[in-house]
Amino acid sequence: NQFAVAAVPRPHIQPCYFHNASRPGMFFCDTHRAIFSNAGITHPNSQLFAFNAGVAVLDLDFWRMHKLDQTVLKWLRIHEVSPLWRLGSNPPLVLAAFQAFKAIDPRWNCDGLGWKKPYDLDPSCLATDAFIWHWSGGRKPWVRGGLYQRIWWHNGLYDARCLTALHDAPLPPALASPTSTSSVPATATAR
Repeated sequence: NQFAVAAVPRPHIQPCYFHNASRPGMFFCDTHRAIFSNAGITHPNSQLFAFNAGVAVLDLDFWRMHKLDQTVLKWLRIHEVSPLWRLGSNPPLVLAAFQAFKAIDPRWNCDGLGWKKPYDLDPSCLATDAFIWHWSGGRKPWVRGGLYQRIWWHNGLYDARCLTALHDAPLPPALASPTSTSSVPATATAR
């Protein structure tokens, strides 16, 4: 039952990129079929799992034993010569872990709260039984115009402003003083 990476899969992201797809994939499978096949990835759409590495568990002993750091470097070198993917730095991790990936409960990484529409979120992410809310994307709840601020404020996460010196974070009406012009309560001064 060993795994290289345990994370929440992203079923809405197909591993292979197809130009006519409504949501593009991660890898250019058609143009690099031989490269993937030589690595034992003969059916990328069923062998590879897209996931957000912002919240993931890595078995470092497994990585050392199987020299997966070298596998990541190998994929990066191949990609430098012939681009295999789009979407940033996650693809080499997906490739390195393709035979040793473990899917975990979606509540462990309710990601995309900084950019996704409600219908794109796993239903458990908007419920109170989520384990980790992950505001990946630019619209963080502590900035004006941020998304899903109700979750942020309802769960008392506003205290994080003290630690991160977010002086301009908007306050919910229950915390804002009607006579105060400051957006930070007197008890929440940043250091």
